[in-house]
Amino acid sequence: MKKSTNKALKELLEKIEGQLNEREEWELENGCYLYKLELTKGNIVCNIMDDDFIKYTMEIEKADNITDILKGLINYLYENEINNRQAYLKGDKGYFNRKHKSLALWLDRDKQDKVNTIVEDIAKRYKESKSTENEVRHYRGFASGFYYCLNALEPYWKVAEVKEAISAKMQKLDIKNVDISIIQDRIIVDKSDDDAENVVDTFEIVIGSYVNKNTIVNEVIGRLNKEKVA
Repeated sequence: MKKSTNKALKELLEKIEGQLNEREEWELENGCYLYKLELTKGNIVCNIMDDDFIKYTMEIEKADNITDILKGLINYLYENEINNRQAYLKGDKGYFNRKHKSLALWLDRDKQDKVNTIVEDIAKRYKESKSTENEVRHYRGFASGFYYCLNALEPYWKVAEVKEAISAKMQKLDIKNVDISIIQDRIIVDKSDDDAENVVDTFEIVIGSYVNKNTIVNEVIGRLNKEKVA
């Protein structure tokens, strides 16, 4: 694919920015974030504004289509802000179990100083976890905004992504004589015989915006392998 010129890319950014900033009147009156996208030093910068102040800044590599730009911004949020916080929260259960076990031990031994220390640790971790949960919701809110924009501007982006994943898996498994096509929100799969003369199986799958890509890939590959064995 021919790379977009800076002029064409700026037009894409303006289109994305316009969709991101499309708000109802009540939202504008009650306050909401605004998005500013621009090119700088060969990259794409997205500033999330609260009134006239920059609340958060992201910088990603240039991409030449709307889908890759918005997915790049979504991936930035998960890689830099969400995944590490979710990993921290996943450790809560083990942390509190250990602390509760220690608490019971020192209570039995009547060591009040140890008990007090553990209680303070538990309280501190609880506060940090609640704060982290709020931060995850905050950054997920931005990601949801990008997903909403992506679905509005490219309603069948997920279909193309799933098709690409299926094709990659077929190539890896050396599954041949399969034709995959797209019609709006559907993937149509045609499996031919070894001579590629007759279609032995055909089916289609409706792809929603929030389907699990791996689940669909496994479903298609499983059916193709079953047909191959049969």
